[in-house]
This record gives sequence, structure tokens and C-alpha cells, in this order.
Amino acid sequence: MEKYLQLISLSDIAGIFLIFALLWLVRVLAKKENENIFKAIILLLFFLAIFLYLSQNDSNKLTISNLKNSFFPSKTIKIKYRVERGVVNRNEYIKYVFAKPYPILSVKMDKSGSYFNIVNPESVNKVLRFLDLPELKEGVSELSSVTGSVYDTSHYRWDKYSRGILILEKTLCRSGESLTMSHCILGITIQQLY
Repeated sequence: MEKYLQLISLSDIAGIFLIFALLWLVRVLAKKENENIFKAIILLLFFLAIFLYLSQNDSNKLTISNLKNSFFPSKTIKIKYRVERGVVNRNEYIKYVFAKPYPILSVKMDKSGSYFNIVNPESVNKVLRFLDLPELKEGVSELSSVTGSVYDTSHYRWDKYSRGILILEKTLCRSGESLTMSHCILGITIQQLY
């Protein structure tokens, strides 16, 4: 349920209410209910204004899940992990490798049906908050859809992360005690550029 709530934005909801208000106005006009015309027009203008406002601002990225978490914060997650540090090409890196049960990752299949993209970074931000790291501002496409390499499948890369380059690796895992499979975070690597 949570992954579906992350896909529905407030502007989507306002658009649905706008359509219902428009249908009501058409019904009022068709049945010549003169006493309700003014109410229908006011309601239509109200939802149109909300829809336009949400579409013009960054609030169109605000989803029901984000709103719910703002008012009703979820309980603190417990994540088992180990930290690896090293140097590659004179750049230091820190890698967080997670143990089972892995943190759940919310992804959405692209239109081609070949790649899973992170549309809303909230599922990653929960993990970053647990690790006491800066949060992400936007989602990204699966790295293999950008590079064309099969070696980049199940990887995501944020080049403009505040601490360098953040690379996330995902895997498939079972959701709790059920038999359903979910996408999960296997590890997060931060390459510090100098």
C-alpha cells in the first residue's frame, strides 16, 4: 500500500477532483438545475486554482505518503549494516552494506517495461536519515537505462549529492513473512570527490 501512496501526488488528486467538479457542472447544465449552477462553477474554479497551484510549484512532487509521514511519522526503522571505507582512483569512498532484512525500495517501471526508476526518493531518504546522511531531493532512472550497460542494472546514481556521488545498489527480497517479492536496498556507496 505504501508504494502506491508514493506514486500518487497531490496534483493528481486535485486533477481528479477537478474532473468530478467539471462533470457535476455539465450535469447541472444538462438538467437545467439553475439553483446549483453558481455552486458548481465556484467548486470548479476552486479545484482549478488548486490544481494550477500544485502543478506550478515543487509541491507536485509531494505525495500522499510524504504528507502522511509529515503528520504521522513512521516508527524508527532498524537497519543492520556494516561500513566499508577505501580509495579508488584517488577518491575516498564510504560504503554502507545492509544485512537482511534489507530496507525496502520504492521503484516504478518505466514505459518501456525494461527499467525500474526511483520516482520518489522517500524510501531512500528513510535510510539516509537512519544513517544520519543528507537526503536526496529527486529520484533518478536506473543507471543501465542511461549507460546502456547490463553491468549497471540494479544501480542508481546521483551525481549532485551534497557529499559527492551517491550510488545505490538494489536487489530483490521477500516482503516480511509473505511470499511477495520487493525491491530492496543492498548497499549505498558515497564517493567523495576532491
